[in-house]
Amino acid sequence: MSLTDFYKNTTKKFNVTFLVQNAYPNITTDTVLIYFYNSGSGLIYSASADVAASGSGGTAVFNLTDDYTNTILPDIYSYEIVWNVSASSATYVADTGEVSVKNRII
Repeated sequence: MSLTDFYKNTTKKFNVTFLVQNAYPNITTDTVLIYFYNSGSGLIYSASADVAASGSGGTAVFNLTDDYTNTILPDIYSYEIVWNVSASSATYVADTGEVSVKNRII
């Protein structure tokens, strides 16, 4: 499920699928967010996933548009994907890692 590197001012699409006790939960009323952190500045960027289209099968779809990625400075960021379950008010960290946002040549 790890997020892969991407280029500034390009669209980055990826899915996160949740599996709980061997079943895909319905997450259509939940919130799934990604947070980008910089080692010196703390939280810098965040985005929410679309859970309406595929959430009934446990999948959150992130679509970081080129307009969105254009606001992210090229650098290496730590990221955290968080699932907020609306029914129980529980919060789960689904994934963490590092991602490189690269500068385009053109």
